[in-house]
Parts: sequence; structure tokens; C-alpha cells
Amino acid sequence: MSQSAEKFHVSLILSVHDDAKYLARTIWSFSEAAAYAHRYGVTTELVIVQDNPTASIKAALSACDFGSFANVITIIVSVGSLGPCRQAGIDAASGKYVALSDADDLISYNSIWDMYRLAEELSEKHVLFPEWLVAFGSKHYLYRMFPLFEVNELALFDHHPFISRSFLRREHALQIRLADVPHNGLYAYEDWHHNSNLAAHGFTLMPCPNTVFFYRKKGVSMLSSVNSSSMKTIPYSDFFKPENYLKVCADGRQSYTVGSTPRAPSGLELHDRFFSNRLMIELCSAANFIDPSVNLRYISPADCFSNLKEDLRAGAAYYRICETLQGKIFTDVFLLPYFMIGGAEKVIIDTLEAMLKIDPARKVLLLFGMHTPEHKWLDRLPASVTYCDINRFSDQANDETIDLLTLRTIQTFAPGARIFIKSSSYGYRFYDRYRKLLSGHEAVMLRFCDGAFELDGAPFTVGFDFGFVAEHGDALTVILSDNQHVINLDQARLPFIAGKTKVLYSPSKPLAEASEVEGRYSTLHNRILWASRLDYQKRPELLAPLARAIKERFPGTILEVWGTRVLNAMDLTELEQQENVVLRGEFSSFEDLPYRQSDMFIYTTRFDGIPTVLLSALGAGLPVIAPSIGGIPEIVLHEKTGLVVDASLSDADLIEAYIDAITRLKDSADTRKKMGAAAIELIQKQHSPAHHLESVRSALFGEK
Repeated sequence: MSQSAEKFHVSLILSVHDDAKYLARTIWSFSEAAAYAHRYGVTTELVIVQDNPTASIKAALSACDFGSFANVITIIVSVGSLGPCRQAGIDAASGKYVALSDADDLISYNSIWDMYRLAEELSEKHVLFPEWLVAFGSKHYLYRMFPLFEVNELALFDHHPFISRSFLRREHALQIRLADVPHNGLYAYEDWHHNSNLAAHGFTLMPCPNTVFFYRKKGVSMLSSVNSSSMKTIPYSDFFKPENYLKVCADGRQSYTVGSTPRAPSGLELHDRFFSNRLMIELCSAANFIDPSVNLRYISPADCFSNLKEDLRAGAAYYRICETLQGKIFTDVFLLPYFMIGGAEKVIIDTLEAMLKIDPARKVLLLFGMHTPEHKWLDRLPASVTYCDINRFSDQANDETIDLLTLRTIQTFAPGARIFIKSSSYGYRFYDRYRKLLSGHEAVMLRFCDGAFELDGAPFTVGFDFGFVAEHGDALTVILSDNQHVINLDQARLPFIAGKTKVLYSPSKPLAEASEVEGRYSTLHNRILWASRLDYQKRPELLAPLARAIKERFPGTILEVWGTRVLNAMDLTELEQQENVVLRGEFSSFEDLPYRQSDMFIYTTRFDGIPTVLLSALGAGLPVIAPSIGGIPEIVLHEKTGLVVDASLSDADLIEAYIDAITRLKDSADTRKKMGAAAIELIQKQHSPAHHLESVRSALFGEK
């Protein structure tokens, strides 16, 4: 060993915080280990790092016996953080190896010698840990650590298989430094972060056989403080970079793919292995002599665990994400539950097309976080848009895993990207969980409408979407809505969002010319169109009684219904039994509908923004009958582009209101012609692609 650069074999780095009452026992334990190592010619340096020390620390140290150490260094720092405190000790050390430790724990007397001996036998790029952890104090349990390659490298994504008491070459600890992760900060676990960085740079992480770390469990510790204040996740590390992750985890992914996942040993197996080893009992007895709180009698098989993790879905999912997105960096990320056929999806497609027309260099990523058997309309996305189904990649993992995968995906492939959030438990939950970590990202909420229901005839608004605005409106950059109605309500209830709301009327191209309407409505076609999703929101249960009323008032008139049930949620038996109803099923475009052979379009709903199907109907020159709900009156202008019925009426009265409106339109060809022409004109002016493009430019690019 070179005495110039490496004066000692091992430097014990002792981080001291508010630990005065434990110091004597800790240093006694370290002294025993140093004395044991010295029998084999191994010298041990003790580097004591005091972080904001109190007078009691100085007094406690003065009472300690340091005779077994070849050298003792004491330094004082004021960092209030475990990482920089330990790193300060590493920087001051002179040993070939460093062993990290805290001032309230004990180590088995063979730890220094056995770890040094094993490290010398292995290649340089190894990091060693105790094989066993014995917890004592307020809790008693036993924890065994297996090598990372046995645990599976994928586990490191969302699980820390090791502890902070690592043993490695000092030169490596100087190069790959511990991060500053304040105990009251947003991130946590500087040891997990450091070990993940080491793994990323090709180090082998493994335990040293037959060594024990005695972990003191206290009622309140710095770790418990970290757990209560942080997001319980580590800062971004080199491990998450695709080039590192795919390389480090390649073997682990192969094992996972073929079903060779680790089986965690039972508590009984671990208990038997430890307690049947005479050396373990001897090491624990020696620790018990120093601190009688180390009491093995409290440890039963139910208290025995290991670092083997059987659920590797999170790490495997991130591997697939890295494979899919490697080499790409995105400027915009949309958090979506899934992609189906609907108005919201059309709004998103239209917005994407406008964004890419304004700035073709933008790179857009759609992240899907909820389960669906099959996505729809993906073929309608702009060709340059990328999508990634996190839920499917993770095999429908729990919410916490989905959110963590989303965070790492954004940090890796979309640093600084603008985040768009559509109404869903996925998007809202993710932003609520990690909002504070996303301060460098603009956040845009796609706001459409609030749900509604009735209770004993009284109307209630579902506060799901409003609650998100109320909670996070201060952090959102833009609240983008397809209608003015919901914006007005939000601003009345939440004055603090003033200046953040933007109305983005969806674009719609007219399907007909105003001149065409003149001839179309000269005679009656005796066909009424209804088209939408067949789900709770759209009130399809009104269609059967409405059809009966139409049959009674207008014999020979057909109600043609287009659309499909969402997740087969609606019972259509009653509707199917109506003789004047024709169920046409799914449609991919309004042009599929026989609008030129129809007299009008009727619409039913419980709540809405501005339904895109109504834009299409108006653009086709159809007079529209619809309820006065949400943003509908912004396009169905009463007596001009259609007729609005009072949504607050009882079902029976509402049916009658629809019949009265149908009667007015059927009785007057002139009214149908005027409304059809006015409808086309409204679409041309308020919903033209050019108007939409300029609205996107203003709302998202700050250009007038």
C-alpha cells in the first residue's frame, strides 16, 4: 500500500448528528472491529464528521477511547444533510477503502477485516455491504442482503436492496459522490441514489458473508423525518439514463422475461439460517455486551426479511420504455388515461396538428396510464407523435408504480417539457403526487366540463375536475377549455386563476355549402339523426321514450341512432324494441351519417362542454335540437342555428320539449333552411381551422 496517497487500509467515516448518547457504544463497537482487523495487519482510520454539533457531542467524544485506531480525524460541517456530511469525511480520509457509518449503530467485530479481505480478492469495482442487518431498539427484526445480480438489477428502479453502510475504494467514492438530499427536501434516500449511480457505472453490489450491521431503531430519526416530508423517491441518477439502464439491466430483463424471478426466502428459512450459524450468535453476543438492547430473543420468523423483490414489473416496464423511447427527447407530454373515440380525443388531435403546424420541430409524447382493452384512433395522430402505454408495459401495476414510471419517463425523455393533463384519475393523481418535482415544467390542463347528477330531483355538480383546478390552479400555466361556460364558472369560484384561462374552440370544416341547404330542406325526409357515445353522460335512456313520442306524433318518421356502448355499459333492449328506431352502430366520421337525407339532429346529454359531434352536425347544415347544458348554447344559438331545450325539466317534460322543437322544424321548411345556413356560417367563422390555429398560437406559444 502506498503510504503517500493511502496512509491506512480502511477509513471509517462516522457521521455524527444528534447522537451524543449513543456515541460511546458506537465507537466502542468500531474499536473492537478495528482491533480485530489490526490482528491481521489492517490499519483503521476513524474520520468523525460532526454536522452542526452540540456541546453534548464534544463531551461524549471526549469520553471515548480511540486507542484501537491508527488515526483519528475530527471535522465539523454545517450541512444538515447525510450525503454532504459523509462526503466531507470521504474527502478528508486517507484510507485505501472507506466504510460509511452513522453514530448510533454498531457493527460486528469482524466487519472491517472481512470486508477488507474480500475487497482485496475481488476486482476494484465492487461495493460491499453487511450480509445481515439486525434491528434493535424500538423494533426488532432480521434482514438479509443478497447480491444485486441475485436480487435482479431491475429491482433497483423502485426498491433499494441495500443500506447506506457501504464499503468501497476511496478513489471511487471521490469520483462518484454522494448527493445532497436534505432531510426536509423533496427527494430522499441519498444512499439509494448513490448505490444506483454506482450500479450505473458498472460496480458490483454485494454483501460480505457473515458480517452483521446492528441498526438502532428510534422513535424519531432523520430517516423518519425524510419519509414524512419527501416524495419518498430518489433524485434522478445515472442509473435511469437509457444507455446505462439497458446495459446494467440486460441480464435481469432476460431472467425476468423467461420467468426466472427471485423467490424471496421465507421468514422461517432466514431465521433458521441465521440462528443455526454459531458465528452469528457469537457476533451478536459481542454486540449485546456493548449494548444489551441488541436482543435476539425478540426476533421471530415473522420478523425476518430479505432484499429479494419478487414484483419486478416497475423495473421491467421502465426497460421497455427505454427500449421504445431511447434516443428521443420530447418537448410536449400529454398525460392521458387511454385513447378512445370521442370529442376529447378529437380536441387533442386538432391541438396536436395545430402545434406541429406552428412549430414542426416539436416532439410530442402521449403517455397512457389507465387500462383499456384496445386504444382507438391512434392512426389519426400526426405521424411524428409518439405514444407509450405505461399501464400495459407495467402489466397494470398499482397507481404508485404507474406514477413513478411516468415521473422517470418525463425526467429521462422530456426534461423541461410542457405537460398537458387531461381529466383522469391518472393525470390528476400523478400531478398531485409529483407537482413539486415538476416546477421546471409548464403544466396545461385540458378542461372540458364537469360531471353532473341528480339526487331527489336536485342537481349536483361532480367536483372531480373542478377540484383539480381548485387545488393546482396556482401551479398550472394554462387552463385550456373548448368552451367559455366552464371557464366563466371556474373564474367566478376561483378568482386566483385569472389570466390563466384560454378558450380554444375546436376546428370543424363545413360538410356542406349554404346553397345546398336550400334544396335539401324543400321536402321532409322523415329522418331524425342522433349520434354520440351510448353511455351515462349522453342520456341514451331518453331515446326510447322519445322514439315512442315521435311515433305517436309523427308516424313514419325514423329516429336513426349512431354510436356504440362504452365498455358495454348501457342496456339497449328497450331502445332496440322501438319500431321507428334504427340502430346503426359505430361511426368513424360524421360523413358516414346520412345527413343530407335527414331533417334535423337531436342531442341528449347530462353534462358537456362543446360536443364535437354538434360541430359536425352544424357544419353539415343540420338544425340542432339540444339541451341548454355547458357550452352547447355557444354553438346551438336558440332560434338561429337550432333550438335549445330546458335541461332542468323532468324527463317527461323534457321529452315534450323535444317533441315541440321537432314539430317546429318539421312544420317549417323555411326555418330548417335558415337554421341550416346559419349553422354553416357559425362553423365557418367561429370554428374555422384558421381561427383555431391562431388560438393555439396565442394560448400555447404566446404569439398574437
